[in-house]
Parts: sequence; structure tokens; C-alpha cells
Amino acid sequence: EMASAGAIKASNPIFRINRRPVSDIIPSVGDIKPPRREPNYEPEETPDGNNKDKLDKMLEEDEKGAPDEDAENFTDTETGETIYHIQKTFPWKTFAVLSLVITVFGFSGYAALTYLPRADIKITLEKISIPIEEEVEINKNLSSPVLTPSLRTPGELFAETKYLEMEFPAHAKEYVERKAGGKINIYNSYSSEPQILVASTRFETPDGKIFRLDKRVIVPGAKVEEGKIIASSIEAPVTADKPGEGYNIEPINRFVIPGLKGSPKYGSFYAVSEAKMSGGFVGEVPIPTKEDLAKAGEEITNSLKNSLEQTLLTIIPPGFKVIDDASSFEIIKTEVKEDSLSSQKGNFKMAASAQMKILGFEEKTIEKALFEKIKTQLEGEHEILDLTLEYGKAKTRGTGEAVFTVKGEMTVQQKINPEEIRKLVVNKSESELKAAIFALPGLDNAKISLWPFWVKKAPNKIDKISISVE
Repeated sequence: EMASAGAIKASNPIFRINRRPVSDIIPSVGDIKPPRREPNYEPEETPDGNNKDKLDKMLEEDEKGAPDEDAENFTDTETGETIYHIQKTFPWKTFAVLSLVITVFGFSGYAALTYLPRADIKITLEKISIPIEEEVEINKNLSSPVLTPSLRTPGELFAETKYLEMEFPAHAKEYVERKAGGKINIYNSYSSEPQILVASTRFETPDGKIFRLDKRVIVPGAKVEEGKIIASSIEAPVTADKPGEGYNIEPINRFVIPGLKGSPKYGSFYAVSEAKMSGGFVGEVPIPTKEDLAKAGEEITNSLKNSLEQTLLTIIPPGFKVIDDASSFEIIKTEVKEDSLSSQKGNFKMAASAQMKILGFEEKTIEKALFEKIKTQLEGEHEILDLTLEYGKAKTRGTGEAVFTVKGEMTVQQKINPEEIRKLVVNKSESELKAAIFALPGLDNAKISLWPFWVKKAPNKIDKISISVE
């Protein structure tokens, strides 16, 4: 209407695409041929009164040629003369922009419908806490757990033995006469027949010192090979005939048997010592008192016990549990080493051997057995979320058996398979999807999100369905 009032012809660019749109009614400067003239414009009078002639002259100067057929002329409403014209051209830029926008929106819509639909399902399952108080028996003879009437589970007995010598001060003295002793090898090069030598048989050194057999021995017969006699031998312990340090002699390469002197066997039966004789002594030596022996026995026992415990802990496999009082400790032998008594040091040696046994069990076996027993009280398939256990002191029932109480708490929840749920809800409508999810056993809560916002059903592809379980 404003354009009409101003005598300007306007066209709608939407309905007339063969005309260039007019911005704000006023045409762009580049398209105006003559200078603009308002309708009913009355030029100001000049002294010479040739206003109209001057205007005509200006129009002629500005005009570069006759308007083409696509130009739109604008005329003065009173005089009917053409004042200016607008060149009409096709709006290629507008058409290109509109085409690009339509293409982008179309492709985006197709992509959104084809690739973007997604379902995010967040499932929260109910957590069930179950208190535990159970008497458990461990038995090394079992191969698998027994759930009823009471819980019994396999155990494993670990045992270790150790020998230990320790030196302690002796606070008493005693006069002693001790005989040296050692070992000899007795040879038979006389015949292939064995020879019996009774206990206390004498063996004499080159310098006349006598040592006697501690026990009866049988010297094996010699071997005869290609007509030659090869001597045989046997090792035997001997003790000096008299006490004293003089019998602590170095190795001897030949002992003779005085009892065979004058017989053919005398030179053919002989002995050799390969180590020094020791232990011979006459005089005062330090000896332990009863208090010394008691204190030494206590210390060596504690040392053996601690040492065996540390050793057993290193050999028990990972995953095994050892509870208090499921072990035994026994001193096998204790003795005072006589050869350790010395007037110079004033000490004595005590030697002891001991054995420790520990009954252990694989903790996972206990946990699994407890879970199997609890599952009988639950519906459906469950899984353990958390488990805390405390073990009481054990009461042993002989070797390899013990009973103790276990207390604690087990937290479980329904076991579900996210992959199966994806298959269950794929391509379901929104209402069917909700019905399937909220019907899951053990469900506490669920949140279902479909994206984009206009999607009203689950995607038809499993990989577009995301399920998280808490």
C-alpha cells in the first residue's frame, strides 16, 4: 500500500520469481537509471522558469540506452512521463540459498530417522543383605564341600620339621673324664668269606693307642677278580680305650687288630680313619644347672616355634586361610651336646628338633559353600556383591580336623544378562519397552531414555540400545 501511495509498483518475490525483490520499497541505487522523483513533485521555481527542461535534460544524460524488455518503468502520475525504471533479473542467489537450506534439512532429517535413534536404559537392582552365622568344619579328608546338616569343607594340612642348635651359659662345674671317639673303615683283604667282629674289638694305632668297636659288625668278604683279591670294607664307630685329650688324634692310615696277632688274618684285616678323633677330656668342665636347662629349653622351643611359623607361611599357597588354634607344635627331641662343654668358654649347647602342623582351607571354597547354602533361600539366580567374614578360634578334632564359627554379612542381587534384555526390547514400542523393563525380577528402579525426543519406540538395532546395571 505504501508503494502504491508513492506511485511505485512493487511485486511479491515469493509469487513472482522472474522479478527481482525490492528492499524497503526503494530500489537499489545500481538499478536506478534516472534520479528518483517523487510523484506530484513540483520543482522549485527558478528565475528563468525552465525547470521542466532542466529535468528532461538530466534524464537524458543519465540514460545509457533504451530500457530492455525486463525493465519496469515508473511514471509521473500527473504528466505520464517516465521518471525512472528498475531492471528486472532472475533471483539466482536466493534460489541457491533456499535450495541449500532445504537439502541440509532434508539430509539431517533422514540421518536423524535412520542413524540417531537410541535407547539408554539404566537399571537399578534391589540389593539383599543376608546375615551369616555358621559353624564350619574343616577336614583334610574331604574332597568337596558338604552343605547339610552343617557346613563341612575340605582342608589341607601343612607340616614342617626343623632342627636347631643354640649355645647357652653354664653356671656349674664338674670334674669329668671323657673318652675320644670317631669312625673307622674296616677292610677285609683276606678271603671272600665275611668276618664277624664283636663289640669292644680293639684297634691299635702305630703309636700304641687303643680304640674299641662300639658295637658288633660283620666285615664283608673280599672280592676275587681274575685271581686277584680286592679288599672290601665297612664303616664302624669306635671309642678310645682311655679318657683324655691325648686320644684326640689326627686321621690314621692303618689300625691293626691286636686280637688277630699271630694268625694269617693279622695283616689282612685292618682299619683306616679319615677324620680326626675328638671328645677326649679330663678335668673340670662347665655344666648346666636345672635352671640353665629350663631356660635353654624355653628359648630353643620359642625359637623353633617362631621359625616354623615363618617357614610354613611361606609355603602356604595364596588364597589359603589359616585361623587361630588350627595348628599344632611338638618338640620331638632335646639334648645337651656333651662335646660342646668347654672349660674355656663356659657354655653348653642344646639341640632340639620340632614339628609344626597347620590346618588351612581355601577361602574361596568357604565363600562358595556359604553362597550355595544361602541360594536355597532365594528365588531366581543371584550373584554376590559384597561379603565380609570373621572367623572364630578353632577347636581341633585330631590331626587334619577343626571346627570354628564364621560370622559376617553377604550382599546379593538378582543376576541379569544385558544382552538378553537388548534382544527382548529391540524394536518395541515405548509402552512395550517399559512393560518389559519393569517386569524384570529383582528390579528396584529403572530409567528409560529415548533419543531424539520424537522417537517413540526402541531402535531396531541392538547396538543402539545401551543398558547399564547398578
